[in-house]
Amino acid sequence: MHLRKDVTESLLLEGRLRSIRLDGTSVVANPNYVWHRARGPAWLRPPRYGDCWYPYMSQGFGPFETMALAEKAGLSFVTIGINIRAETPETAADMMDYSFAPPGTTPMAKLRASDGHAEPYPPTLVVELGNEEGNSDYLSHTIPILTAMRARLQKVSPAAYARVRFAFAYNNWDSPMGDALASAAYNVTDGAACMTWDQHGQRWMLSRFVAFASH
Repeated sequence: MHLRKDVTESLLLEGRLRSIRLDGTSVVANPNYVWHRARGPAWLRPPRYGDCWYPYMSQGFGPFETMALAEKAGLSFVTIGINIRAETPETAADMMDYSFAPPGTTPMAKLRASDGHAEPYPPTLVVELGNEEGNSDYLSHTIPILTAMRARLQKVSPAAYARVRFAFAYNNWDSPMGDALASAAYNVTDGAACMTWDQHGQRWMLSRFVAFASH
């Protein structure tokens, strides 16, 4: 990984940060931001053009470098955003398989090993579903992806299934969709594996989530 050693050790390895996040509009808003384009040797990855803030973005540091850095630093958790409009339920499930299946047990696990990481990544992951989303179709995009990811996790790694968390990255909880998302956050994951993120109006969202969880 091409990181400044002094900065990395100061912020992470010396315990000054306990988590890191790879997401944001400049990361997930590009239709070419999909996980399988950000794996393998960095010099072979196709660059992205037409990002939100910059005309060109290399993919030399992506989700798996972020998870590897968190693993090396022993961080409490790492948040990785996915593009809910470019990924499909199947490709998103493949990412969970690639990240957490035991060595040699699935084609995705073998692909991970061929990319230089034979062992699964630590299941200290929070998957952020988009970033500051505000579209009315957010729920219809997100729930199939979330359901597929959790189903694959449960199949390939029950241990990771119990620990990996998911974050709805919706920024307009005061809209009519707020109750639907609060209900989904609790019901789709049995109340055990979902968090909220990027919400504007946090107290309102927390009250809705507690109300659903108490039923």
